[in-house]
Amino acid sequence: MIFILGFAIFEVLNIIRITSIVSAAYFFNEEVAMLIFHSAAGLILTFIGIFITLGLSEKLLRIKVATDKAETSPCPECIKLREKIQNFCLNCGRFFNQFRRKPSKFFWTKLTLLLIGCCLISISVNAPVFAISKETIEVASWEGTTEILPQIPEYSLVFLYRDIDYERLAKQDASLVYAYFPTNLSKPVTYVLVNVANSISNLHNWEVCLISWQTAHGQYPLVVVLASKDMPLLEGNQLIAKYLVFHNPEEKYTQFTLYWYERATFKIGATIQQRFVRISLVILAWKASSHQQYESQVLELGEAVAQHWKPIKTQSLLSLGIPAQQTFLAFSIALIIITKIAQHTSDWRKRINNFKIFNNIASPTDKLVLQTLTELSKTKEAATTAEISSEIKNKTGKTVKLESLVERLNQLREYGFIKMDIIMRDNSPTLVWESLVSL
Repeated sequence: MIFILGFAIFEVLNIIRITSIVSAAYFFNEEVAMLIFHSAAGLILTFIGIFITLGLSEKLLRIKVATDKAETSPCPECIKLREKIQNFCLNCGRFFNQFRRKPSKFFWTKLTLLLIGCCLISISVNAPVFAISKETIEVASWEGTTEILPQIPEYSLVFLYRDIDYERLAKQDASLVYAYFPTNLSKPVTYVLVNVANSISNLHNWEVCLISWQTAHGQYPLVVVLASKDMPLLEGNQLIAKYLVFHNPEEKYTQFTLYWYERATFKIGATIQQRFVRISLVILAWKASSHQQYESQVLELGEAVAQHWKPIKTQSLLSLGIPAQQTFLAFSIALIIITKIAQHTSDWRKRINNFKIFNNIASPTDKLVLQTLTELSKTKEAATTAEISSEIKNKTGKTVKLESLVERLNQLREYGFIKMDIIMRDNSPTLVWESLVSL
């Protein structure tokens, strides 16, 4: 019932959240809406929704979420144990609320490492696979996607086709062909080839197939190279592209090519994998009169594409840790499970062996204490020292001293037959004993 009520409440709050984001974008701007409202609204409304859900659960469903602390009178042993600076009364289990122990350095070290680990996981898991300026885009299919290239003013970006035959031949994940059609018809069309592969060797440069491979086999190159040089695309020479101009005498065209290599992280199916990318900008000219014009155009578009891919590579460095963290997390979970199973098995064997010895050499009083606690655990799950003492008195008619009873209970705990625990009774922490064996 709480889930159904909360579902309705959060549905309404989500409508309010979306409305507030759209309204903020309308009255202010997109930056305010995305950075302030979109980032904070979900977190704020989550807390508000939780309190509303709990409050309505008490009012409408009559579910007691918060209970008042029941005031119980202290037992005679409470005063003595409080003077000894104890946190709990060993007789009635009452909590004195006087923790004076300072956290150790080891505790703060563990807490710091835990916070650092959570922050690192949080940052890497939220790192987008494809990050293009302000948006996070996941490419579900290579067919028809244009999000991996920028929209450039005075140009229209169009996805042409996917060269599946070339992918099989070159052993690539994707071979995509795009085109930038200029609004000014005097400018030529610029084609963009995006090739993705798991190895950079599958993304050989243009000189290999046109020139190097031919000459290595004693044949003439397929093209005549007119220009070949390196060109920086980003400030500070962060990215160097290869500019290549060649003429094909057989087809009688001149090709102006600017290409470079990237390294990005892709989401392929359910996994995140790192891939190499070759981006090539190509202009084909049958009557190339001005090489400088084509060089300026291909360089201009190349710089825009490189700037567009810059945040992709930056974000990808964060995303690279995800597969490693997934493996580490799975290994850690498996290690914890194996350790817990081994510990449980070891404790179980130790308890069985100790129980056999206990049945043979234990005193009647020890057996009575264990039997009494086991019977109480069946009805109450756990019992205080005073409840155990009262039950023993009902059985034998004799009173057991508190110090003697606590000592015997501690011995039984060392044997692995019982455990000391803290539970909530009447909305207050209480020290109790619980049996781990069945008689």
